[in-house]
Amino acid sequence: MLTLFSNRSHTRLLLISFVAVITLFLTILFPRSYNPVRVLKAEGWFTQNTLATTYHLFDLGVTDINNDNLLDIFTVNHSVRQKLLINEGHNNFQDQLLNLGLEQSLNFPGVGPSDLKPNMKSPGLYIYWYKSKLVIQAHKLNQYGEIKGEIQLPESVVIKTYGNGNILTKQENEKLIASFSIHNNDQLIIESRAFFFTPIFELEKQIPLNQVYLGSQPVQPDSYNFTVNPGKDRHGMAWADFNGDNHNDVFIIRGGGGGRMSPDPINDNDELLLQEQLTFEDRTFEAGILKEVCPGRQVSLVDFDGDDQLDIYTGCGRGKPPRELYPNQLHRQFASGQFANVSDERGIDIQESNTFTWLDADQDQDMDL
Repeated sequence: MLTLFSNRSHTRLLLISFVAVITLFLTILFPRSYNPVRVLKAEGWFTQNTLATTYHLFDLGVTDINNDNLLDIFTVNHSVRQKLLINEGHNNFQDQLLNLGLEQSLNFPGVGPSDLKPNMKSPGLYIYWYKSKLVIQAHKLNQYGEIKGEIQLPESVVIKTYGNGNILTKQENEKLIASFSIHNNDQLIIESRAFFFTPIFELEKQIPLNQVYLGSQPVQPDSYNFTVNPGKDRHGMAWADFNGDNHNDVFIIRGGGGGRMSPDPINDNDELLLQEQLTFEDRTFEAGILKEVCPGRQVSLVDFDGDDQLDIYTGCGRGKPPRELYPNQLHRQFASGQFANVSDERGIDIQESNTFTWLDADQDQDMDL
């Protein structure tokens, strides 16, 4: 192909080339230092403020939880510890997840999934979730000799030992019973092919209970028999006053345990938590909300039929097996406060993995998806 340039165009090209060469030379000679924090200097618009505490966040949202006209920060955090940061003013936020009754495990707060390891200040037996792995860590326990116990596990686990710890397994009623011994600074790491699991522990009494620590923010069991809950696999929160008492309530969807959750309306349901006397109470089952096995991905509140009742729409398709396809759910709220899934009859039981938003796209005074 032949390209023709005029003399003026040719001169312009030479000038541009010369400027580019000089710019490259100066860049190599005087490289700019890399600064990972961009300071915002848009005068009259935004200024950057750094929080006093660093938080590990997977997702983020804001709402006024306690009606004090200050926006609070919430996160479900998926596979790390959840946060609910109450705004106390003057750039000060305090985590009130436990005090408000929203911990994923009320018996052992902080025991669920975390990307933080416990601070092992004292000798003891530390049992905690690190991401999707269960860690059993002896810390300076040589004075007690071997610490022994049993763990009830699902069949599909991989167990690794570090140090001189020992573990023996046997099958029993479709469960795996793992007998272990651990001492000094030994470590066991257990990982399931079936995502999170719920181990049941029975420790022998060689070690005092006040030296057994559970979770990344250690709490202590009151018995040698205990369950280390892996959390509820929360995936999304939607805040609103569901029952008209001028307090913010919350609906929380759960992810479905890697697509393997069983239909259990008591233990494996999504969560409708109503604010009552500065704490939250679970009213999911009473309200008739049934998760079935929806591996929830997104949740949104909408009054889709204009009856002045907030309805709940959840996205379910995972986009990969198992349950790659699963119909979205539209929980319609009735005046009684009861809900029923009407996504099928309304024609929005979309099965594919998707993201969505509600708006009045055609400005006809009703909501579109």
